[in-house]
Amino acid sequence: MMKNEYEKLIFDGIASGLSLDFANLRLFPVVSVLPDENADLFTLLDIVPGSGLIFKTNDVPNFSAIYWELLEAQMPSLMNNLAITNYKKKQYWIDGPSAKEVPIYTPSSSDVKNSIARGSSVDITIDSSNYPPLDVSLFPSYPSIVLNHTFLSFNRVANGERFILKLHFDKTVNLPIRAAGWFSSGAFNSAYHNQDAWVAGGDNVTWDALFGKNGILKYINTGLLVAMGITIELQVFGNYDENVVKALQNNPDLTVWPFYLNSEYLTQTVERCDEESVKITISTDQNEIFMLGMQVASVSGLMN
Repeated sequence: MMKNEYEKLIFDGIASGLSLDFANLRLFPVVSVLPDENADLFTLLDIVPGSGLIFKTNDVPNFSAIYWELLEAQMPSLMNNLAITNYKKKQYWIDGPSAKEVPIYTPSSSDVKNSIARGSSVDITIDSSNYPPLDVSLFPSYPSIVLNHTFLSFNRVANGERFILKLHFDKTVNLPIRAAGWFSSGAFNSAYHNQDAWVAGGDNVTWDALFGKNGILKYINTGLLVAMGITIELQVFGNYDENVVKALQNNPDLTVWPFYLNSEYLTQTVERCDEESVKITISTDQNEIFMLGMQVASVSGLMN
């Protein structure tokens, strides 16, 4: 859910600049670096995405576990029996955290590293003055945590004022996500289209529980969006005093929306351009690969 209309306009602009569909974009709440271990990456790819813009990573279902419940709820058939056999093959799983097996996906971490080297550069500029004035005084969510007096003062001045957001990515790539041989698209498709083939009763999951109006499997992950060399420049207009500017300059954990980045990998500058604006620039370590979000698809759209 959008916090305000500016956010919708800006995220839509970002999606367009990256040649992505905004409706199917899911952003990570905090941008992290690409994990070195495949198990950590595959665990992330196995999460079932929700319908909101933010990709939740805590207390969320896993696709591989739901898929297994689906297979167990089907009447015996040659296709389903083969799907169960393939699901259990050790070659399609690797050891993960806490001795738990993790299903294999592509891309692997090495796939991501190889692909980003051939990625494209992207520049996006969004000037709020180019949008029609809104009926309600709104402003972007920067910084993300407005808990102390400095940020509250900053946001009060920014409220309703013009801002210019510039995003630069040295390299970006959206890699398709595919499950390994533990997953059978034929068995999944058959279960979706043949509700009469589901075994009712007992502990078996139902078609409605997965695919119904309130089902937990509305979307699946289809793409991983990664980038290198990220620069975020946010210029905010308004009458800021020196105390606010200096407090921002002295904050070691400053980060700005729309991509909240771990300060460990950042350099930042805050400057008072003139009496009318403050410019915050955040740049990432150029050698690190950052995961921005997921591209998803609706299950109903894929099955019909």
